Amino acid sequence: MNWYRHLRRSLVLLSFSAAALGLYQSSALAVVNFSDDFDSYSNVDDSGVFGAGWSVAIDTPNSAAQELLSQWTITNPGARGNPSSIDGSFTTGNFMVADSDFSPGEDIPGQQVSYNLMSPAFSTVGNSTPSLHVDVSANMNNNGGVVFMIESSSDSGTTWDRLYTAAGPGRVDFLSQGVTPPVDEFVDNTNADGFRGRLDLDLPISAANNANVQVRFRQYEPNNDWWIGIDNVVVDDVPRLTTGGTVVFSEDFNTQDGTLGGMSNLAVNVSTTSGGFEQFGTNDNTGALAGLPLYVPGIINTELQTGLFFPDGGGVNRIGHPTPKVDLGGGEQIVPFALAAGIASTSGQLGPIVGFESVLHTPVLDLTGLSEVFFEYDSESHTTDLKNRVVLREVGVDGVIDANDTVVDVIYDYNLVNPTGGPGADHDVDGIVAGSDFLIQQRNFGGAGTHATGDTNSDGVVNTVDTDAFQAQFGGTQDLVETAPGGNPLGEDPAFAERIFSVPAAVGRDDVYFAFEYGSDVSLIGSLFWAIDNVKVSGTTIPALAGAVPEPSALLLVLLGGMACVASRRRHQ
Repeated sequence: MNWYRHLRRSLVLLSFSAAALGLYQSSALAVVNFSDDFDSYSNVDDSGVFGAGWSVAIDTPNSAAQELLSQWTITNPGARGNPSSIDGSFTTGNFMVADSDFSPGEDIPGQQVSYNLMSPAFSTVGNSTPSLHVDVSANMNNNGGVVFMIESSSDSGTTWDRLYTAAGPGRVDFLSQGVTPPVDEFVDNTNADGFRGRLDLDLPISAANNANVQVRFRQYEPNNDWWIGIDNVVVDDVPRLTTGGTVVFSEDFNTQDGTLGGMSNLAVNVSTTSGGFEQFGTNDNTGALAGLPLYVPGIINTELQTGLFFPDGGGVNRIGHPTPKVDLGGGEQIVPFALAAGIASTSGQLGPIVGFESVLHTPVLDLTGLSEVFFEYDSESHTTDLKNRVVLREVGVDGVIDANDTVVDVIYDYNLVNPTGGPGADHDVDGIVAGSDFLIQQRNFGGAGTHATGDTNSDGVVNTVDTDAFQAQFGGTQDLVETAPGGNPLGEDPAFAERIFSVPAAVGRDDVYFAFEYGSDVSLIGSLFWAIDNVKVSGTTIPALAGAVPEPSALLLVLLGGMACVASRRRHQ
């Protein structure tokens, strides 16, 4: 009975509210030790940033630095889009960027050149569990070798502790040619790929209750790479979310039988005109790259390592490794994760069908016994995908999951269709940044401008920022090279993340499911894959009051009794 379902949910939520009231009353606001969103400074130069105590430095132990213009700056010389935030949306205002693509020169792996951005010193006295939170877009180049590192110091910068490492997959090609960097600067299946979103990193115990703490961000050995952007740097006492004590659903896709285990696939907006997305599955014989595998166990999936040509960057470098594939015969190579990929179009090019989406979803879940709900998963995705969304949906009254189910909450949405970094340098809108665009800038240089007359970043003028952006974008397909905020151009490497979200909208419900939506709004050459693994729904069980919910007749008696009590109380006031 539909009315019973809603009544049951309401009573559970009332129970949760009563049980949790004491928790809310006793909780304290986060203790913030340091924060900076960079919006209080001018982005004309770095004087404001440096005046606030930030600093930059270049480590050159073995060789002089070659990419001097890739040092961290607030000026955004390549007109990049803002970094991604916690829910996939893009930050606004100023941010700091280290732009290897903007700078001439190359710092070859093995020379240990590092471009460093250091925070001011701050105190964590009174904070026994300091954590760093930062919004990041770390964009890796398929033929580059950069390593992005985040570190903290507990002694005013004398020594540093590593908190995070992300290495460009292309770095493995340099190592195979005899370069021998320090052991912690190798790239493997534990640190490969870029990153987009918010990083939550616990600081070491030495940084707790300490009056001289710093954090630093390093662009290490950039070599014909793209860029790294950071924003909204916060150190407080709020640790990274962890799994709830009660696991309601989990799936690791290790069925080895070609199925999705407890999850299912739903295709919507299906078209058959040209190219397309596959539905999610566990078969690596996708046809996305003319039959080339996206997953090679234990291998960083680059051209030199696999002997295969990947025109749009590497394959799955993090998820599933080193679990071997299972050969079911007939060309089915089963991987230990869910995978959706682009299919070669009739023209031989790579790209999805316009408007097509693949949807991987959990079953409908009963979450009525939980006071908190957490949703977590591992994600590895090629970065030119225009739609990459995670949602909470409500199943219809018929209880059947379909494409018309209502979206209750958008949990994560990385949608490159909505640029915030300016329209870029393709001023004549012919799909490529070329000499004709530079002529448009030259004709209008120094005056007011629109995108059509040479303004790349929507600031209303045509100036050196725009000509610098043209230089950085020259030869690229502009609609993806720079207008995608925080996104990678075609031909680059994937991004990996272990994501976990608190989902209050799911609390107390027995009619919802989680879904991964993958697709495109435009015809796009080069969209490759989205790999998903270790999906888990968990939560905190409602204490004490979370007993069995009675039958409808008992619920009515409870409600009537409650109403009588309220009426009696009102009469005696």
